[in-house]
Amino acid sequence: MVIMLAGMFAWASIPQKTNQLVNDYANLFTEEQRNYLEYSLVAFDDSTSNQILIITTSSLDGYDISNYAFEIGEKWGVGRAEHDNGLVIVIKPKNQTPGRAFIATGYGLEGALPDAVCKEIVDLEMIPHFKKNDYYGGVVAALNIIIPVAAGEYSYQEARNDTGGVMALVITLLVVAVFVVLAFGGNNSKDNNIGGGGIDPFTAIWLGSMAGRNHSGSFGSFSGGGFGGFGGGSFGGGGAGGSW
Repeated sequence: MVIMLAGMFAWASIPQKTNQLVNDYANLFTEEQRNYLEYSLVAFDDSTSNQILIITTSSLDGYDISNYAFEIGEKWGVGRAEHDNGLVIVIKPKNQTPGRAFIATGYGLEGALPDAVCKEIVDLEMIPHFKKNDYYGGVVAALNIIIPVAAGEYSYQEARNDTGGVMALVITLLVVAVFVVLAFGGNNSKDNNIGGGGIDPFTAIWLGSMAGRNHSGSFGSFSGGGFGGFGGGSFGGGGAGGSW
């Protein structure tokens, strides 16, 4: 009976599934930042079927952050059932207790993003920003690595060393950069523009090119029309995290 009640209490602390990829329960991002991240991750899902879920929470309610991330991945069904290509990023900011972050990978992404790589992304890309209370910057830095690696475009080391992109690709897709600016509202605010604090030009252009393609391979319009829902992906314990 005690075990059953403990399990019910634990499940009650896991957020109910939403129809969003960015769930900022700890209010770490501005509205513009949330929208920009949501649009970017919806575009990534539409173009690759890989699903990245971001959850921020002020308290883990007694959970170990890894179990919290795995529970969310399983209960929400992040990723496609046939590919298990989901990824969950959980951030618990530093408050009365230490800050913690964790990247959990579905079975299908464990090869591209093994535990050691997830650990380096958390320690080298996320936590340095988080220590300065720059949570958006830390998430963007992580996504600039995760997105091209998960898509199979870059290896981890290539993504770290060349997040600016290949010049030939940038020149070829310059028109797409304009498309991305327009798709994300075209404002020049510090929080939301591509060149200042947002996802880097290579990733933005890549996302824009993928989001703008329809099934015939030509460019269409991307209105940020919304997330299509989780697909029932499974998680087997892959991933890593850190604290500060």
